Amino acid sequence: MYAVIRADGRQQRVALGEIVRLGRRDAEIGEKVQLSDVLLVRQGDETLVGKPVLNDALIEAKVLRHGRGKKIRIYTYKKRKAEYRTKGHRQDFTEVRIERIALGGVDLQAEAAQEEAQPAAAEAEPVQGS
Repeated sequence: MYAVIRADGRQQRVALGEIVRLGRRDAEIGEKVQLSDVLLVRQGDETLVGKPVLNDALIEAKVLRHGRGKKIRIYTYKKRKAEYRTKGHRQDFTEVRIERIALGGVDLQAEAAQEEAQPAAAEAEPVQGS
């Protein structure tokens, strides 16, 4: 089971329990944030695609930390002019853990756990052979 969300002008694939870096959010560490721009949800063989977003889908994530990304260097120059410039940039981010994917108020995590439990119970039954 996974979902595709739109965050900070980019699309990102997320799954339950996954740790994802998003653009900097104004949220305290340990606080839960809701991501409502869900473009696609896939569970098992069923795929739901929004036009452009799924109105009844919601993803809940817990803020783990805030930080700054790796520094990138920008170097520009103009030939034959003895003109050059170096700049650096570090992008701020918020790291979150995806804790819940809900569709129409129904938690998809619970449904996935039930589906996994049913085949496991079938395998546990003893097989009588000849």
